[in-house]
Amino acid sequence: MVPDTLGALLEQLRERAGLSVAEVKKRTGFPLSSVYRWHTRTGRPELDVLQKLLDFYGATPSETLLAFRLRARPPEPRDEDQEATDEGDAPAFAARGVA
Repeated sequence: MVPDTLGALLEQLRERAGLSVAEVKKRTGFPLSSVYRWHTRTGRPELDVLQKLLDFYGATPSETLLAFRLRARPPEPRDEDQEATDEGDAPAFAARGVA
């Protein structure tokens, strides 16, 4: 099945490589929290970092192209932002005092 999010693709590549998130952190030197976010669909790595991850995983040219296409999509709203919108309230970031 073709992944429909960047996080799903990175997760698929990581699993194919037989690595845990902690092993990816250890071998790449990227912060564990960042690696976790990238693989759980809540974060998007910068373009240079994405290329390093794809190289690390041995992504094929078609997987690399898919990754950059998925990276170009606008981020999906987080659940808490969606809930605030559904209730007619200000977005969650406004409630936290962020202008």
